[in-house]
Amino acid sequence: FAFLDMGDTHTNDKTTIITSIENIPLLCILNSKLSMFYLKRICSKCSGDTFEFKPQYLYQVPIRKKYIEYTEKFKNIYFIIENILARDSAADIAAQERKIDELVYDLYGLTTQERDMIENDMQQRG
Repeated sequence: FAFLDMGDTHTNDKTTIITSIENIPLLCILNSKLSMFYLKRICSKCSGDTFEFKPQYLYQVPIRKKYIEYTEKFKNIYFIIENILARDSAADIAAQERKIDELVYDLYGLTTQERDMIENDMQQRG
């Protein structure tokens, strides 16, 4: 739900745009399963299983200052994903997304049980 855009994109208030390459770690964190797990518990629910990801909710996502230590790792994975999708926009990037999720789990110090709980919840909710 968050994306990097260096151009002149115009969207509504349900889109989060990151406008600097320096903020790629933040982009990765916001799009991780951990953030989605958290946001689905605090965001207003819409019809079905959809949610309003407005700024008022995003501001509540706890961002660990220690994420700076992960900057290069996040950027490397992000650019791998970008290169894969540039060649084939329908390519499967699940393996790279899992790497991002693992980095985020490590960043927040989640136990194996906590990781499993999030993975199971996200798999059930879709």
